[in-house]
Amino acid sequence: MKKIRSILVILTMCVLLTNCASFSEVGKVMRNEKTGNTDEFLIKKREPLTQPPDYNVLPTPNSVKTEKKEKITEILNKNKNTNNSKNKSSSAEQSIIEQIKQ
Repeated sequence: MKKIRSILVILTMCVLLTNCASFSEVGKVMRNEKTGNTDEFLIKKREPLTQPPDYNVLPTPNSVKTEKKEKITEILNKNKNTNNSKNKSSSAEQSIIEQIKQ
């Protein structure tokens, strides 16, 4: 009975010590020494918030939308103009003459 108990104690100690990897690590764990890693809960001080320099210069409401609409209409008008010019040129000579004029 004593042999079984001593074997169990030795096995549990071996398991515990192998999980710690070395005797120096066992000592650190037993003394509850902190390691030198970064503090994940450290709060760094920051400068106070300031207003941007162009805060008083604000765009008018819906100005971005109107600019986008204007760009879209310009693009559509350009496409229509190019389609019309493509339809007019039926021969290779006319297209060469148009390129020379431009």
